[in-house]
Amino acid sequence: MGKDHTMGNHRFILLGDVDAGKTSLCNALYNYDIPAIKTQQIEHIGHNAIDLPGEYVAIPHMRMALLSALNEAECILYVEPADDSSKKNLPNDLLSSLEHKILVGIITKIDKPNINKQAAYTELKRLGITEPIFEVSIYNETSINELRQWLVRQDLITLSKGA
Repeated sequence: MGKDHTMGNHRFILLGDVDAGKTSLCNALYNYDIPAIKTQQIEHIGHNAIDLPGEYVAIPHMRMALLSALNEAECILYVEPADDSSKKNLPNDLLSSLEHKILVGIITKIDKPNINKQAAYTELKRLGITEPIFEVSIYNETSINELRQWLVRQDLITLSKGA
């Protein structure tokens, strides 16, 4: 399994469209060696990570549930795929109402062919996320570790002894 990464003192939430790679990213951050399956409901992973189904972003009538879920976390990791598969469903001003939250951009799937990182950066900017922004691939431990170390510094993940 590898190094164990346990809870910090605060919560973070993974937000993004359907198939953005939220669950796979969370599994990589925690070194869970399990295949990602479609998230059907709000999933609490460990004591500090919250994985939301992409439908919360994709379906407008789920926005109240989305806002309610976002209140549970101090930090929002907005996951935008570099393969341009996102449907761009989130309204421009939704995240701006959460200015008291830490907003982080995560560009996933950077290892895929025919990616468009610039489109991902443009979408994050449209949503008001300018930094920090991390480019990650679940198959590249260096990119995952850079994000993991940032989460440690924010007290969102704690590395276990010997990690």
